[in-house]
Amino acid sequence: ADLSGNMVQSIDASAALQATALIQDTQGPRLQSFSLNMSSLELAATFDDALKASSFRASAFTLQDNTTANTSHTLSVSSKAVVTFNILTIALSAADANAIKSRAGLCISNTTTFLAIAANGIDDVSGVDVIAVTDGSATQTSSFTPDTVSPTLEFWLLDMEAGTILLEFDEVISADTLDTSRITIQSSNTSGAVK
Repeated sequence: ADLSGNMVQSIDASAALQATALIQDTQGPRLQSFSLNMSSLELAATFDDALKASSFRASAFTLQDNTTANTSHTLSVSSKAVVTFNILTIALSAADANAIKSRAGLCISNTTTFLAIAANGIDDVSGVDVIAVTDGSATQTSSFTPDTVSPTLEFWLLDMEAGTILLEFDEVISADTLDTSRITIQSSNTSGAVK
């Protein structure tokens, strides 16, 4: 309404008024915050603009231990992502998760979890590249969940000739924590230990 209270005249859909000009979106999406869950192996990043899922490039995303990296890991194509409007959720692959866990001091707390993104990491729905977050100004996580999932034995091999046992787990493990006194070999999956 105008100042006299007269309502704006309606415009019928059949006689819609064309825009005088169109100013294209040239501002790329900016990272606002991100969280990392090392138990569920999920990284969720929130941007200030809607994202185009098909433009995601995992190799443009790097997790590092500080604003300027002392140690870091760049994601591989094996990590996949889904987009919900302006939220990018990356499911870390086993290969990427193991690489992160194997780097001392990387992604073990809020203070060692930072994200850098190259300009080709993802686009907005207009096809404009994300605003890069470079090494030296990496963004610290706003929420960090540590790894609380115990490793699971997936395969083992007993070599009587070499006198060795090979144990393969579903994630990287610390050799320093191995306690051989807690390993038992049985003649069947229900019987007691072999004497």
